[in-house]
Amino acid sequence: MNLLSKNNNYNASKLADTLKQNNVLNSLTQNFKRIYNLTPCIGVELEFYLDNIQEINKFLKNSTIKITPELGNNQFEFELPATTDIATYPDLIINSKKYLQDLAKKYQGTVDFSSKPFIDDFGSSMHIHLNFLEEEKTSTNSSLNKYARILCHYLPETIHYFLPKKQDYNRLDNNFMAPTHISYGNNNRTVMIRMPDSYPKRLEHRLAAADADPYLVIYAILNSIFQGIPNYAKINRLEKIYGNAFDTQYNLMMIKELPCINY
Repeated sequence: MNLLSKNNNYNASKLADTLKQNNVLNSLTQNFKRIYNLTPCIGVELEFYLDNIQEINKFLKNSTIKITPELGNNQFEFELPATTDIATYPDLIINSKKYLQDLAKKYQGTVDFSSKPFIDDFGSSMHIHLNFLEEEKTSTNSSLNKYARILCHYLPETIHYFLPKKQDYNRLDNNFMAPTHISYGNNNRTVMIRMPDSYPKRLEHRLAAADADPYLVIYAILNSIFQGIPNYAKINRLEKIYGNAFDTQYNLMMIKELPCINY
């Protein structure tokens, strides 16, 4: 089932329900193994703001989910362990967000998962980490570059899965370390697809809004690579960058200027 679409006039909830009802993520994972002998492994880091919590330290101490401070004022990030159980991972993300919201209520506060709650502070995103188990020890820059190029190539068809609302584009501001251009690079937080220095060698997709649907985000990433591997000859040969993605010397496409965006 291929749900890639350039049309942003869609119902995200309905599409996510279709994925769940048809067990699409499980089928996609099995097909990766059957056809390419690859086992996807996914991890997530998700940013959020805390509001009106008088005892933040108690909130952080009592959380059973790993939480670390982020760059914004009262901004934090939770991290979930990576897994190959792709089909259940979106629900784990959703349930973790609900858990933190319920915990915040105990301290008379709220958790804000919106992508840009404050125009003059850092936005919140959902960073998806991806590697393939079979390549953990043998993964080369060439294979990571290949997957990154595929993800960049298919962005016009998947952009609305990552940024489903008009206000999500407000986060794409290079003053706040958010991706602004279709790009990939190494340990570089200005790019859309980052390749961290740490192990396992992997891709970090940095575009999705924190409140985007994780079913659609994970599907868009995996299905893009699945479709792109056999069609790699047709994939744009975008080059890796080594400086700021927004520098004019790279002449990269701005995400906000994609023709498929008609907000």
